[in-house]
Amino acid sequence: MHINLFNKNNLIILIFFVFGIVHWFFFFFFVDYYQYEKHIFSKSDYKNISQISSINNNKFFFNNPYSVRALADKYYKRDYVFFKKILEKKDFKKIFQKKIFTFSDWPNEHNALAVIKYSLENNIIPYHAPHSLGPGPPKDRWMAGPINVITPQIILLKFVDTQTFFFINLLLMYSIGFLGCLLFKYRFNISNFPFFILLLFYNFNGYFVEKIAAYGPHYMGYYILPYCIYFLFVIVNSDYKDKESQLYYGTLFGLAHSLIFYQGTLHLYTITLTFLLFWYFFNFRNYIFLFFSLFFSFSLSSIKLLPAAFAYGTTGNFHYWEGGGYSTLPSIIENMIVVKNIFHYPPFSQWETSLYISVFGLLILTLFVFIKSFDDRKSDINLRSFIFPLILITFISLRFYKHLIIPHWIPLLSSESLTSRYMIIPLLILTFIAIINLNHYLIMNKENVFNKIFIYSSGILCFVLIMNHSRVWRMHRVQSESDWYNILTSNQQNPLLDGIVNNNYNDKLYIYICWAGVAISFFSLILLILCFIYKKSIANKLPRVL
Repeated sequence: MHINLFNKNNLIILIFFVFGIVHWFFFFFFVDYYQYEKHIFSKSDYKNISQISSINNNKFFFNNPYSVRALADKYYKRDYVFFKKILEKKDFKKIFQKKIFTFSDWPNEHNALAVIKYSLENNIIPYHAPHSLGPGPPKDRWMAGPINVITPQIILLKFVDTQTFFFINLLLMYSIGFLGCLLFKYRFNISNFPFFILLLFYNFNGYFVEKIAAYGPHYMGYYILPYCIYFLFVIVNSDYKDKESQLYYGTLFGLAHSLIFYQGTLHLYTITLTFLLFWYFFNFRNYIFLFFSLFFSFSLSSIKLLPAAFAYGTTGNFHYWEGGGYSTLPSIIENMIVVKNIFHYPPFSQWETSLYISVFGLLILTLFVFIKSFDDRKSDINLRSFIFPLILITFISLRFYKHLIIPHWIPLLSSESLTSRYMIIPLLILTFIAIINLNHYLIMNKENVFNKIFIYSSGILCFVLIMNHSRVWRMHRVQSESDWYNILTSNQQNPLLDGIVNNNYNDKLYIYICWAGVAISFFSLILLILCFIYKKSIANKLPRVL
C-alpha cells in the first residue's frame, strides 16, 4: 500500500512543527534594542534618572514596590524603537546573536552542566562536585542532586558549550513533546485548527515560556507530560475490568514519569506524582494501573532516588514553609490573561505564577471544557473522573493550603514549596479536554458560519497575544533588563564557573549506593520490556478488579 507522506494534512502538521522551532530560534537569538545598539552598561548611563534617589544602593529591592516597574516603563527602550532602528540602519546581520545568558538561575544551570562537560571530557564520573542545582546535596555528593540532568543526550556536552547544548536539547525535547501531542490528535481524530490551538497552549503558555527564561535547562521534563496525560485519558476511557490495559498503560505511565525525573525536572515529577495519587483516590478501581505506574516510576528512577535518599536522609524539606501559592482564585485568572514582565511586583518572581494563555485562550478553555463533558451520552473524554482531583490540586496551589493535606515529612510529595507550580496540571488537562470538545463541536456545527468565525477569530487573536508574550520574555530582552537592574542596584549575580569534579573515593557507601541505583534501574528496564512482551499472561494472573 502506497502512503503519501506529503499529503496536505501531513504538510500542515510539518508546518506546525517547524513553526515551533522558529519560535524558539527567535526566543533565544533575536536581540533587543540594547544588544543591537551595542549599548554599554555603566552607572554613568543612568546619571540623569531622577528616580535613582529612590533606590536602596547595594540592596536587591526598591523602596516602592512599583518603582522598578515605573523605571522599566519610562527608560527601557521598547521594541517598536528597536524595529525602527532596524529599518533605519538595515543592519540585519546583527538581528540574531548568540549569547551566554546569566539571567536569574541560568548561571547555576551553566555551572551544573559544566560539571557534566568536564566529566565527559576527562572520562570521570562526577560523584562529588561543588556545582549542583537547587539545595545542593551535603558533602558535594553531585550524583545525589535530584535536579541534575542525566539523560543520554548529555553526551553532546563533550562537543559543544553549555548554551549550545541547551538549545539543541530544547529542540530535541520539543520534538518529543510534539509527538506526544500527535498521539492525542490521532487518538481523538482532532482536526488541524484545534490541534494548532493545542500546540499553542501547550508549547507557549506563560508557565513554561517564563520558566525557560528563568531556569530552562532542568525543565525539559515538561515535554514528557503529554504522554502521562495521554495514558491517563486512555485508562479513563477503558473498561476498569480490563487488567491487561491497566498493566500496559500503567507501565507506560511509569516509564514516562521516570523520564521526567531523568531530565532533572524534580518539580514536575513530584507534581505529577501528587496528581496521580489524588486521581487514584477517586478512581480506586484502577489500582493495577496505579501499582505498575508507581513501581516502574520509582524503580526506573532509582539511579536518582537512591543517592538522593542517602545524601539528604530523613530531613524534611526546609523550604516547606517558603514560597506558598496563589493568594486567591482571581489571581489565578489574572495570571492567565495579563502579560507581566520581570519587574512586576514582586520583581524577579513572575515566572513562578504565570499561566498566560491570553484572554481569548481563557475564553476557548472556559467554553469548551464543559461542553459535552457532563453529557449522559458517551463522549470522547469525560471530565467527571478528573473533576475532584483537579479541585484538590487547585486547592493546594493556593496559599499554604498544601500543608492541610500533605505533611512536610512525606518524601517527594513534600519537596515542592512553591505550590503555584501545581497549576500546570489543571491547565494542561483542561486544555486537552477543551481541544477534544472543540474538535467535536466544529464537526457537529459545520453549517454554523457565525460560530466558526467567532472561534477562528478567537484562535487567531490568541496566537497573536501568546506570541507577544514570548516577545516580552525572549532571552535577550530579559537579560538586558536584568543587566541594567543589577547596575542600578549594585546587585551581584551568580558567577559562571569552570566545571570541576573533586571525587572523594573514601565516601564508599555513597558510591556503592549510586551503583545500586544504576543496577535497580537497569533490571527494572529489563522487567519493563518483559512486561510488554508477556502483558497478557501477566494480566491474567492479577487479582480481579473490584
